[in-house]
Amino acid sequence: MLSVATSRLYNNWHTVIPTIIKPYLHYLAETIGKPLTRPDAMLIGCHGGCEPKRTSLLCLHFDCMFHTDIFV
Repeated sequence: MLSVATSRLYNNWHTVIPTIIKPYLHYLAETIGKPLTRPDAMLIGCHGGCEPKRTSLLCLHFDCMFHTDIFV
């Protein structure tokens, strides 16, 4: 039997993954074979009605590494 935390984590990913497939495929189609660039602005995932939380990401690419902040 799975723990409550494990079940919650599974359910969260089960909810999130279908929402990122189309954006990911679009990203692949637009970027394959092109040089990578850093985002010009902060990434924001909260669009009204929520209190955003700041998260710092370390982005590792094959040719560089950088930090960026996102708000979700």
